[in-house]
Amino acid sequence: HLKYNNRSGAALAHLNLAYADTDAGALHNAEAHLAQSLALSLELGDRRLQALTDTVRGVVYSFRGDKQAAFNAYKEALDLAHVSGDHQAEAAILNSTGKAYEDLNEPQSALDNYELALKLFQHDQNRDAEAVTLYYLGRASRALPMWCRLLPCRVGYLRRATRQAGRRAGRASPLDACS
Repeated sequence: HLKYNNRSGAALAHLNLAYADTDAGALHNAEAHLAQSLALSLELGDRRLQALTDTVRGVVYSFRGDKQAAFNAYKEALDLAHVSGDHQAEAAILNSTGKAYEDLNEPQSALDNYELALKLFQHDQNRDAEAVTLYYLGRASRALPMWCRLLPCRVGYLRRATRQAGRRAGRASPLDACS
């Protein structure tokens, strides 16, 4: 990409390589690619790309077991995504931040982030991401001390996610009979 002076494409390539290296467990390589992606995105002034880079940096920290560093990276990414105006990136990062809150044993903060992500996905009618976020809401709600009182709410999230998946597949959900 650099050969053709496509700095944005090069930054994205490094970001994708970092993500692949993270999945493969090659965290040192991932960090090197993230450094390249960040340098290029800063040079370009591309806040969306900076946000995506910080998100993957959070994933690397999470893989390393450094929950607080992962949380901090997601918060930085969230601020950048919000400023960039990319609602889908912001919502995805809210989900990552919610997971980080779960890892830090702060279930109410996790739920708050998932609720915000859900609203953004619903606004943009991203049904697949909405269904995933509904699952996260159901999962996080059971960690609250009063989870028994929240059971109907949690079942509601899971019911909505299952119905959404059924609609995508063109068939009725077994939970459609439950109201």
